[in-house]
Amino acid sequence: MKHIISLILLFSVATTSWAKDYEDSLPVSQIAQIKEHIQFIQHNPDSINALNYLYFYRIDLPLNKLDELYSKMSERLKNTNKGKALKTIFNGDILS
Repeated sequence: MKHIISLILLFSVATTSWAKDYEDSLPVSQIAQIKEHIQFIQHNPDSINALNYLYFYRIDLPLNKLDELYSKMSERLKNTNKGKALKTIFNGDILS
């Protein structure tokens, strides 16, 4: 649960006081790891590991952030099974 909340906190437009308090209760290492993974995705758009991270975070990331990261992925990765599965999110399909 902390994982999901921390991602929402990292990418939300507006934070509330309870969200700030909650973020303060998270281990610094966990917040740092999530930020590191997101940066890896941003800087390695043709890496299978970036696609795996994005797929892992697909349910936790706000749709606009997921779309932003996905749009920067290489066509090679977008055409993989995971890349196509991510695309279904934008079509309104639910992934499990």
